[in-house]
Formats: sequence, structure tokens, C-alpha cells
Amino acid sequence: GETLEGIELMLGKLKDGTEKVRSIVKDLNTFSRQTQEKTEAVDVRKVIESTLNIAAYELKHRALLETEFGQVPPVLANPGRISQVILNLVINAAQSIAEGNPERNRVRVATRLHRSATGLERVVIEVSDTGAGIPPSTINSIFDPFFTTKPIGEGTGLGLSICYNLVSALSGEITVESEVGRGTTFRVFLQKAMPEHLMRFSKPSERALVAPHEARQARLLIIDDEPI
Repeated sequence: GETLEGIELMLGKLKDGTEKVRSIVKDLNTFSRQTQEKTEAVDVRKVIESTLNIAAYELKHRALLETEFGQVPPVLANPGRISQVILNLVINAAQSIAEGNPERNRVRVATRLHRSATGLERVVIEVSDTGAGIPPSTINSIFDPFFTTKPIGEGTGLGLSICYNLVSALSGEITVESEVGRGTTFRVFLQKAMPEHLMRFSKPSERALVAPHEARQARLLIIDDEPI
């Protein structure tokens, strides 16, 4: 009986370790790959709403979710990548808030149109929270690969770096403002879709297929200092 329980415990730890490695490799793949996906006219509200459904469980015990969707035009983007950015920012916002008092905390997602001093109009997606905030000593490093303020074993330090890369690949911009003890606000600025893109608006995305002769194989060595 004890031997069987020991084997079950070992297999459980092995499964957890394997899942963690899978998650890290997935993040590394996203981080290192050139973002060449097809861009199209994207309704950001629709993408945000479906993404928030995924993040609902993470928010449930930490904060109440608020949304404020201003009237904004479609953006030129890839819907899957926009969803990935929003999900990363919302999960980060949730994790900056301790569990136990969701009614006293907020995670807010809003959209609006921003006009610069030169007259350039861009769509803004804003994710703010009432969490712990980011100290001034580290705020300039948060988009660096592998930088994280989370405890050992939580996170890979790639989430915000991936967000930065994805937004930059769309010729957009991501900024952050934060105050310790009061919360953090991330803003994602994206280009409006042009008339030629709007002609294809609401048509299904085309997925590029890789021809068999273009497929490549590679070996990846991962060295991890965790015992499992």
C-alpha cells in the first residue's frame, strides 16, 4: 500500500513538472518566433469579451471585473495575438491582488480612441488594477525577458516581454503607469484599420499552411535546477 502511494505521489509530481516544462517551452516558442501571422480588421470589443471569459476564474477570488467599452473603430491586428496580450495583462492584474477580498478590489478593462498632439488617432486598450503596484526601481525592467517579481516557481518572466513583442510587431505601443499600494495601468495603443482592410472585415481569417517540405525539426535542451 505504501509503495503504491509513493508511486502515485511520484507520478503526480512528474506530471506537474512536465506540465510546467510544457508551459515554459510554449512561452519560449512564442517569445522567439517572428510574428508573421495575417493581420486584418479586428473588433477589439469582441476579442476582449471572449478573452475575459477565459480569465474569469483567475479573477473570481481576487477582484471584481469592470469594463468600459468606448466607441472605437476596428484595429489592424491578428485577433489571436490581441487576445494573448489582453489575457496576459488581465492575469497579471489579478495576480497582483491577494485572494480573499474580491469586493474591495477591481480589475478594469476599457477601450477608447486616443488622438496625439500631431493628430494621429489610435485605439487604446487599457487594463488597470487596484493591486500591489510596481516599485519605481523595477518598473523600467518589467518588459525585459525573464524578469519577474513573482515568487520562485510562479511565472517565467516572459509574459510582459511577449506582450511587448506582439504589440511592437503590430506597429503598436504598450506603456505602464504604477503606484505602489494603489495599482497599475497598462495601455496598448494599436493602429486603426484602413478602408482596404475594412472591406474584408467580418470575413473569416485565412490560415497559412506550411508545405511539408518547409517543415523543420530541431532539438531543444532544457536545463532546470528544480529537483523534479
